[in-house]
Amino acid sequence: MLKKTALLALAVGMTAGAVYADNNIVKTLQVRSAKGKTEFFMKNTGFVQISNVKTPELTFTDAKGKSQTVKVRNNKALLKLVPGKYSVNAVGVKAKKIGENNFYSVVGKFGTDEMATIPTDGRTSGHPGMFLYNWNYLRKNILEPFCTITLGSAHAPEIDEWRAEGRLVFRNCSVTIPFDEPKRGVPFWHQLGENPLIDGIGPDEFIVPAGRKDPKDAALGYNNPGRGFSPEHFAAIKEWNKKYPEKSFYAWVGIPWNGDCTAIASLHEAVISNPRGAILWESYLNGKDADKGIQSRYLDRGAIFKAASGGSLKNYIMAPATYEYMDNNGAVDFKVFLDQQFHTVATNPVFADVRGFSMWVAYYTEPEILRWFSKLVQHYGVDGEKTLLSSKYGYKLYPGILKAHNWENAKDWKLSGGASLMAKKDANIKQGYIPYTSVNFLRMELGAGKKPAATQVLTGLKPGKLYSIKTQFCTPDNPAKSDINVDIKLENAEIIDVEKRFLEDFTRRAPHIWNVRKVIFRAGKKPVKLVITEGEGAAASTVIVDSVQAAPYFTE
Repeated sequence: MLKKTALLALAVGMTAGAVYADNNIVKTLQVRSAKGKTEFFMKNTGFVQISNVKTPELTFTDAKGKSQTVKVRNNKALLKLVPGKYSVNAVGVKAKKIGENNFYSVVGKFGTDEMATIPTDGRTSGHPGMFLYNWNYLRKNILEPFCTITLGSAHAPEIDEWRAEGRLVFRNCSVTIPFDEPKRGVPFWHQLGENPLIDGIGPDEFIVPAGRKDPKDAALGYNNPGRGFSPEHFAAIKEWNKKYPEKSFYAWVGIPWNGDCTAIASLHEAVISNPRGAILWESYLNGKDADKGIQSRYLDRGAIFKAASGGSLKNYIMAPATYEYMDNNGAVDFKVFLDQQFHTVATNPVFADVRGFSMWVAYYTEPEILRWFSKLVQHYGVDGEKTLLSSKYGYKLYPGILKAHNWENAKDWKLSGGASLMAKKDANIKQGYIPYTSVNFLRMELGAGKKPAATQVLTGLKPGKLYSIKTQFCTPDNPAKSDINVDIKLENAEIIDVEKRFLEDFTRRAPHIWNVRKVIFRAGKKPVKLVITEGEGAAASTVIVDSVQAAPYFTE
């Protein structure tokens, strides 16, 4: 009792450090400095950030005298800690628990500043449209608010530096059936666990079939027990946690179809058999969910998961969807919708004490959204803010710049040169993530000498501000990859950049390969006119244009 009382006094009675805008993720820690060291208390597992550090290294020591020294970056030191009393060998410092924020990227190169390589031919593996973000760019521009990273390899000098700062490296692996499948299943979990350069694993993913509240529920008329919700998998997780107590087990849980599965309680119990473990909740929403998705996917399911996990989501890391296919509503600025999801996690009582934020995966996330995602993680997961970041930039969920983004009618578009609207059902396109339109396509006959075009004057633009127009198009009669000569013009605007690449829906077999165009422009003082037309010398072909999106452009 005396020991507990002393710890409680330490936790609540230390001299306060700097005042931060604490939220559900970030917590200011009370500190006490004396005799060359500063003490603090961690209530829950997570990363502590010590700031105002004047030395190149900082040593953390726990109540049993075990120490770990980390390198200091930008006058800050990081380390993942389990609940308990700790000290550091410095005074005049500040301490706060920040988000255990995970960056998920399993591709890319080291030793180069190139932002991204976008494969357009067979020389680079992967699907057309994937972004291969490289390490130097990520380290300088994206990774600062992240404490952990999931990679396909842990063997690089740059990763040694990352780990020396107290940050962690995870390896991705699989949840297999049977559970002991040798190449990617539990034996591979242990192979990774034995690797001293790996700090944890993230098996991807645990799944319960749609509508099933229990993995053994056969009421749906089939016997598929899901993936990973079995006694064998739960026992394997506990065994891994026991064998590698200094490492962390991340259970990736696919949520969109199993929000009320009671088996999450058993998975949670297995994962936290080592307090360093966490469930990564894939809470994915797309732009078409903008009006009602947060209530059902976050708040309703969050309450269920909270009740099944001992009354707290402190062992959960939230993973909103950032990948490109989720940005599928031309009327919505996806940046704002993503911000609303972060804001819900950071401020709603359902998510009190949630561990942090994650993502899946960087190579399907567009550069603008990746930058914005990093900014959101910093804002909510490190700075502890409670206000919507998008409000700072004046962004609106519905920008209102473009009308009839789904080609709903020819009233808002001026069509010429034989350009016409085609019902989506008549295009014979396999529906997966793509196409985005819910109504019509724009249909153009290129190379017929008619110069087909669709024109609209944009509204609500502020002179001097940056915006983007994005769309994609394909030849419905030929799904193969080809460079389609469609031109996107903007009158009374300064063109800053035009992004051109290919994109395919990796969920479909033999899908159409789409040409993506994203035009970044600065609005002029006169009304800006958008013209979608054929390019000079276009070959004869029938082309359909998917929905069109217009939104403010984020550059930071």
